[in-house]
Amino acid sequence: MRAHLAFCVGLAVAGIASTDAAGQVSTRKEDLAGVMGLRIGGWHTKLQITAADLVPLEKGSTAMSTARSKLRERIGMPFDTDDCIGRGLDKAGRLILPGIAVDGACTFNRVEARGGRFKLNVTCGDDAVGFATNLDIEGAYSGNAMNARIDTKSSSKKAGYLTTTTIETTSRYSGLCMLVQSPTPKR
Repeated sequence: MRAHLAFCVGLAVAGIASTDAAGQVSTRKEDLAGVMGLRIGGWHTKLQITAADLVPLEKGSTAMSTARSKLRERIGMPFDTDDCIGRGLDKAGRLILPGIAVDGACTFNRVEARGGRFKLNVTCGDDAVGFATNLDIEGAYSGNAMNARIDTKSSSKKAGYLTTTTIETTSRYSGLCMLVQSPTPKR
């Protein structure tokens, strides 16, 4: 099911944080799970697409009706994932949070966690090359639970359409798992 999420998307150390001018706590993507205090181990997530659309990028163009219908059929459809959460990035350089995987090649424009709430803004791909996605993710967390809302906007100028999705997640710690991570860099 993660492949489906990737399609929809376009698809530690608590002291490692800084405060920006607006008083928000920013952190590095590598440190996010630790700053959030998420338990290391297995997490089970229930996901549901709550909104989705496919629209043309240019006036006068029509969205592909079959693709739009298939995308809209997914609204309300639940699916589950199981993730192994550690500290840092996984071996492929991805940020893995419960129910959320963000490729290491993406640009993290905003990474904040404070007082049980978190926000991410991420850009993946390049529309000039063919495909770009913007992710706005925000939610609430505790050591054993996390809820998130993932809003995506994926565009392809070449194909001439914009796909938007909203995915709601509810995650719970489920126990131990086999963790495969990249080595933590020395500071």
